[in-house]
Amino acid sequence: VRTECERKLNIEHTEEQVQEAIDQAKDKIIRGAIFFAGMGSWGSEKIESISVPYSIILDSLLRIVQTCSNMKVLYECLQSMRRLVHKYGDSLELEWISIFQIVRELISSEKITTHKSIKEIINYILTKTASLHQTTKFFGPEEELKGIFELFREHLTEKNMLFWAQLREGEFRYEVESFIQDFIVGESRSSVRIHALAFIEKQISDSIVLSDLEEFEDMVLRYFTNPFDYFDVEVVSKMT
Repeated sequence: VRTECERKLNIEHTEEQVQEAIDQAKDKIIRGAIFFAGMGSWGSEKIESISVPYSIILDSLLRIVQTCSNMKVLYECLQSMRRLVHKYGDSLELEWISIFQIVRELISSEKITTHKSIKEIINYILTKTASLHQTTKFFGPEEELKGIFELFREHLTEKNMLFWAQLREGEFRYEVESFIQDFIVGESRSSVRIHALAFIEKQISDSIVLSDLEEFEDMVLRYFTNPFDYFDVEVVSKMT
């Protein structure tokens, strides 16, 4: 690769220029390898004679994500993973651990969360995972799933935010204040706020919260004293 890069430069060049050319060539090779490995293993061009476990390929993708900063390479990793989740999500088990590790690595990078296309793919993967979960076809670690939604919370689509609220409902009596903060006070989309308020209303009517948490009434008074601050007729009506 180095010799080819030096030949193509064909000018007086610095070591930095040579290294940059080498890095670009490597990134192209890696992108191609990711594409063909994924397509041949679980994509539309699947080769039936290939019997490499998905987990091995996913572990390789994880190492790439951990060491590479090229956005095109990272995008290719996510695209390949999107195809896997879309087509074989209901048959994945241990593979989810690697998938969540890859997503976590990408979300943790500030550069990634400002990249629109990558955010869209992550949201797609989360939407598909949520759909599998709702139809009891998700066989991965649920706590890790919740952690991914928490980590990506600022970039979740409305649909994914609603699913995350549903996931959190089971822990409501232990996390009342954070539930109110996440899905009412800190949320701007009306559908999410209304869903959260309807859930809280049901808890009150069933006396589930009030019998367990005496401070719940104080929280309601503290957060819902000025409902008109929320600038939405339906939200204000529900809150009142």
